[in-house]
Amino acid sequence: MKNHFICHAKIIVSALTQLSASYLQRLVSLILLGFIGVATSLIPLSAKAGYAVTTIADVQGTPPYLTFDGGMTKVTTTEGLLGITLSDGTVITASSDNSSSASPIILPNENDTFASITTMVPLSTTNADYPSVSLNELVNTYSYWGDSDGDTNPTATGSLTVNWLDVNGTDITNTVKTTPDTALGGCDAPYIGPYQLTVSSTDGSLSTQYGDPSTSYFTQSTKSYYLQPPVSGSKVCYIQPNLNYGTGVYAGSTTQWNPAKGFLVQDVNTPSRNFPTTGFNQAFFDILLNGVLGSSVTATKVSGSSNISLTLTPNPNGAGANIVRVTLNGPSFASPGSSAFTATTFKLSAGSTDLYSFTLKQWFIARKNTDGNYSNSASYCASVAGGNYRMMAVRDLTNATGEVGFENPNNPNENYQRQIGGGLFSEWGVTSFRYYTESDFNQTIFWTSDKYGSTSQYIVNSATGEVSTYDSNNIYVRSACVSK
Repeated sequence: MKNHFICHAKIIVSALTQLSASYLQRLVSLILLGFIGVATSLIPLSAKAGYAVTTIADVQGTPPYLTFDGGMTKVTTTEGLLGITLSDGTVITASSDNSSSASPIILPNENDTFASITTMVPLSTTNADYPSVSLNELVNTYSYWGDSDGDTNPTATGSLTVNWLDVNGTDITNTVKTTPDTALGGCDAPYIGPYQLTVSSTDGSLSTQYGDPSTSYFTQSTKSYYLQPPVSGSKVCYIQPNLNYGTGVYAGSTTQWNPAKGFLVQDVNTPSRNFPTTGFNQAFFDILLNGVLGSSVTATKVSGSSNISLTLTPNPNGAGANIVRVTLNGPSFASPGSSAFTATTFKLSAGSTDLYSFTLKQWFIARKNTDGNYSNSASYCASVAGGNYRMMAVRDLTNATGEVGFENPNNPNENYQRQIGGGLFSEWGVTSFRYYTESDFNQTIFWTSDKYGSTSQYIVNSATGEVSTYDSNNIYVRSACVSK
């Protein structure tokens, strides 16, 4: 009989171990009540009058919670549901944050990305529904939940959504979705802060099958955070003309040229070393900035020709608040003027900070939409602006290696490489109106003043910078003139 009782007891204990803690607590309560009932039934009636029986209450536990860090942060309220965590582990809740666009949260690291800012919404790398997620998905797919009492079988209702805006109010949530490792700051950031991150929740709940309490409730709410990468100072990152014909064999030295971004700053305070050294009317380049808005940039002419000026256009065509477009204005085919061009230096600043400077050493005027033989073209250039221009030479245009006499040990290719001071096409890429929309240049071949034999001239392809020869009497070649 004793062994039979022990066997049954073991079976009962084994079954009990499969139950949650809160369920066991209630079961124990019921068993105790049963024992008390049996015990009191054995007490004589006369003795029962001396006892007061009190009902044992349910043992109070803790509600289930949401978590994305293994329980270190336990979310049982709407405030926690809307919180964010920075890359250094700092947790910022809806109630503790008072950031604004004028006073943003400064991120801990310069190399922080969108993925560095953690919310309860998993990134697109594991969440096909980004920028949203249902709470039930968080619980049952990601196991982003816990219960200190060991309660099981969770269910949840409601959802979360995030939204990202840049400093201009442009919705960049899709960028975060497709490329979450995109830099928030620095020269490689496509946008500029402060960024606005908004986390929104619907009404919802998280429940377990057992437990007391068994449910955490969340109410509809929205919270916006303003985030700014740390900035060590305002600076120019890249100077970007036409990038076409700028990769592969066309890419120049990595100390000067980034095929995806453009020219690098050589020396802020030495303008002669920086792009551009050549110019033509309505040529333009974009300056990619860090730590300063394009609208804050101003230009000053330091020295040079009075008929050369700049136009600054912040955020051209919605390209970004950290971009300013610089357009060159000067003598053109329609208005060549009559004065000589002199080297012209400009300085770009933001407040008291000097950002960039460059010196235009040559100015070009293309003979728009007009073909002609070499003699006709040379006569045209001699007449431009009162004789202050001449026919272009090969090295005014390209740094490519060509026929005998035009070898370039630094560029053995038959096409130009992007280089500051390497010639008009080497600096600007394709100069035609197909990119520089108001340009007088066509994408074609141009005469040069360099002779080949007694009856031919060297010509240069404006797209590739390739050097070849044509008979001087060929009438289907374009011309352009350069300042003396």
